[in-house]
Amino acid sequence: MTESGITVSSLPAGEIIPAALFLLIGLILIVAGARVLRAAVAAVGLVVGTVIGLSLGAALDLGVPAWAPAITGGIVLAVIAAIVYRLAIMSTLVAMLAIALPMGVWTVASRGWVNFGPMGPLPAAVPEADLDRVRDATAGLPPELAEALGPILNGSPSFGSSEVVSEEIGRRVGAGLNTVSDQMGLSESSKTRLMGIGDGTVALVRSGLEHWHVSPPKLRLSLLAAALLGALSGLLLATTTRAFSARFVTAAFGAAIVLGSAWLLAARLDVLPPADAAAPILRWWPLGWLALATIGMAIQLRFRPAPTDKTA
Repeated sequence: MTESGITVSSLPAGEIIPAALFLLIGLILIVAGARVLRAAVAAVGLVVGTVIGLSLGAALDLGVPAWAPAITGGIVLAVIAAIVYRLAIMSTLVAMLAIALPMGVWTVASRGWVNFGPMGPLPAAVPEADLDRVRDATAGLPPELAEALGPILNGSPSFGSSEVVSEEIGRRVGAGLNTVSDQMGLSESSKTRLMGIGDGTVALVRSGLEHWHVSPPKLRLSLLAAALLGALSGLLLATTTRAFSARFVTAAFGAAIVLGSAWLLAARLDVLPPADAAAPILRWWPLGWLALATIGMAIQLRFRPAPTDKTA
């Protein structure tokens, strides 16, 4: 039993089942995601298409047997679902590599392994006249946020602008997290930790904006080139190794779902460690996610269908 008196047995089933369901989904994606997800998507398309075909056949009175539009609709929707599945795998892999490669370049630069040049000073505030060109794009926003977004949209935000933007984003994120935590019935300590995660995310975004605008041109070019190379590599892998790409994406997403659902369940049980103790753990989460995803890929590759013997 925790300090709040919450135990697994004392929690309502409605609060345990969603976390357990997400945990189960994550485990399935890790160990058999490519095979199960493809079949599930095709089955959903077949069922939905059959229902639509039956409904249209009855409504339009086509003068054909009821099974004809049902079968046609099922086949068409199943094919469309299979295409959407492949496109989703492709786009996800492209996005993952387009983000991962620039992160690798930034890590190399931040550790000083490659010298891209000195970081520049924070830019000065943009003149008021330049903000007029983006007034329409920020219509409807709070005045202080609209004024702060002006220099960002012009490509040269000041440090002060980043502060205002982060404060407004933090306020909105905080309001959303408060609503979510109230609906989930989290304790005050869990709310505090959840808000800390939100604040950290906002600070990370602000830090990224500030570092981008003071980075040397060579580093900016390298980051853009890494993003382009990652996107092209993802596209190439997704088109030439479709089975491997599906296993990679599903194992990666399954690992993220497992870790995320475990963290949320720990928050609901109020057993999360204090913020100072959780910080070192969070730093190791990317490595844990990578290890879990790699194990999932190995399992999927080990139990993949045997290749067809064409010599028989």
